[in-house]
Amino acid sequence: MLSTLSTRDPVSADPLISVVMPVRDEAAAILPLIAEIHRAFTMPDILAGGYEIIAVDDGSSDGSDRLLAAAALADPRLVAIAHDRGRGQSAAMTTGFRAARGRVIATLDADGQNDPADLARLIRRWMIEAGGPARGVMVAGHRRGRADGAWRKLVSRVANGIRSRVLQDGTPDSGCGLRVIARDDLLALPLFDHAHRFMPSLVTAAGGRVVSVEVTDRRRRGGRSKYRTLTRALQGIVDLAGVAWLQHRLRPLDPIGRALTMPALTMPALAMPVPGLSAGATGFAPRKPSAAADPATSRAAISSGDAAA
Repeated sequence: MLSTLSTRDPVSADPLISVVMPVRDEAAAILPLIAEIHRAFTMPDILAGGYEIIAVDDGSSDGSDRLLAAAALADPRLVAIAHDRGRGQSAAMTTGFRAARGRVIATLDADGQNDPADLARLIRRWMIEAGGPARGVMVAGHRRGRADGAWRKLVSRVANGIRSRVLQDGTPDSGCGLRVIARDDLLALPLFDHAHRFMPSLVTAAGGRVVSVEVTDRRRRGGRSKYRTLTRALQGIVDLAGVAWLQHRLRPLDPIGRALTMPALTMPALAMPVPGLSAGATGFAPRKPSAAADPATSRAAISSGDAAA
């Protein structure tokens, strides 16, 4: 079950950019991060297009949902959405993608490790690479000078090396939360549990192009890591095999952003059914959101009880 904790900005009905953040027990970091995003997005080209921030709380127990609900009442650019329980980062991101109104999706983590100034740089780079309204390009962050401990750095380096060798997607850091891509391109990709770890690989498998840009990595400001190293490694093995299969089976005839003649294939259903989430892929052919997925429709079903919880 979803509850929407804010209303839309009537002045900016169609923003160019939607910033999507999954949130889970990050009450100490989320409000300062939102303020940083606003400061970083004062560039004339970003302000001219307009932007919104969509924060999706994934069953937090530290009051993050209440903080977001209160902040959204005072911030017309902020949209706060809450899952009734923890459903996973990929599910939270998919909820945000489907609620987004912007033609461009920009993502970052909510723990403060990603710098919003870097995200603004990635957006401007995307505008250059994509040639304005053109599609088929993802700009992804490549973290340098990681702020994690030595063990996590080693594990991440090994994991990225294995993933890069198996998937051969040319992306040095698939785990960075900073990414920019056209919304239609993103929603044309297969969406499944843990898909957020393989977004660059899925883009290249769909015929798109990924541009990696170096970004900074800061100390975590709130919350804690959601993954235990061993658990993540075991899950990663299964996920890696699945994405490798997708690369082999779903190789498109044309890049994303153009009409595809490939028939749609169906992916296994998500393990965590969420209203408004895709229960599987409909292939790489771009699609427009249905009336049921229209954010304006979902906004009409706001639960005052959930907002006050």
